[in-house]
Amino acid sequence: MSGGLPDVQGAIYRALVNAGVCGGRITDDPQSDAATTPTAFPYVEIGESIADNTPITGKNDGTDEIMLLSVWSRYNGMKELKTEVGKLRAALDGIAFNASGRVDCIAYVLDETSRREADGITRRCIVRVQVTHFG
Repeated sequence: MSGGLPDVQGAIYRALVNAGVCGGRITDDPQSDAATTPTAFPYVEIGESIADNTPITGKNDGTDEIMLLSVWSRYNGMKELKTEVGKLRAALDGIAFNASGRVDCIAYVLDETSRREADGITRRCIVRVQVTHFG
């Protein structure tokens, strides 16, 4: 994994909060957060990432990273989920940003998959975001 990963995650977190996605309820550990304060819906979970350090366009210090972001909702229907995913897409798709220790960063939303969870109440949309960064 890249040395800039926590800083890139922090930049993604700040972009989502600043855009008001899910009212600023962004977490990377909803179970631990729920132990002290139950997580209100909707919220975004910053999940796993896959980093590829293959040289990018001739630069040896670049990383392509795919981050999985999950938007969770318990609204009756998909409207709330789609609204929040739209805010997420607007906040991240095609944006350039800075992260400590990284020179250039750019994010693109690759795709999204929405579904109803097994409980029949909770809805989830998994959004794959590609972040390319150089350090």
